[in-house]
Amino acid sequence: MNLLYSLVMTVGLMNGGLVQYDPYVRTAIDNPVFCDIDIDCQLGPFFAAGGIRVDMWMNEPTNLFPFQNTYDISTGIRYGALELGVQHSCFHPTAPYMWDKYQIIPSWEGWETSLYAKLTLSNR
Repeated sequence: MNLLYSLVMTVGLMNGGLVQYDPYVRTAIDNPVFCDIDIDCQLGPFFAAGGIRVDMWMNEPTNLFPFQNTYDISTGIRYGALELGVQHSCFHPTAPYMWDKYQIIPSWEGWETSLYAKLTLSNR
């Protein structure tokens, strides 16, 4: 039985805005970006996976302001094209150590846990 694993890093651009309700501030996010790092390990039919996504925007080309972290962890079994598992996700605002007096710090956080069945059809 072989241990299978993957480590993936994704970076990208987003489009959107933020609304803060108390006090009310609506702003478009200039140059929003994200970084996502995931790991997946499988031994036989059993797997465990986890990851973190950091959403941020650029004030200057050398300054990134993170505003939210999302953490995922999952486990389950895979049999051919079928995957059965449980996944827990939580998201938290990022309170920066240094900021430029106008960084919105989200005032929300939360979590969810999902039981799922996934069918993957592929010719790989």
